[in-house]
Amino acid sequence: MDNTTKTWSKFLKYTGETTKGFCSIGYRFMRGRTIDVAHKMIREIAIVIGYKQTVLFSDECISLLFEALSTRISDHRSLCDAEHSRWLEKHFGLAVLAKEVS
Repeated sequence: MDNTTKTWSKFLKYTGETTKGFCSIGYRFMRGRTIDVAHKMIREIAIVIGYKQTVLFSDECISLLFEALSTRISDHRSLCDAEHSRWLEKHFGLAVLAKEVS
């Protein structure tokens, strides 16, 4: 995920625009048609692995994100500084991936 891109997401405190009611998330290494192809590929993978495995995969993504955030909180790290922004940039892809396969 590109942290310089602006979005309306409650998880990210950046302002920006929405597309068809959904927040528009920017990607660092993908532009234009590549993003659409990646989204389609993820949806096709979800169809191939089936409903049950997709749910388990999404659950695992959110679980990993939750555990990583819990570790930050238990280590008394700030959730409102540049370090947390870099951490979020690194880990928020799990939430995006979980949303895309669902």
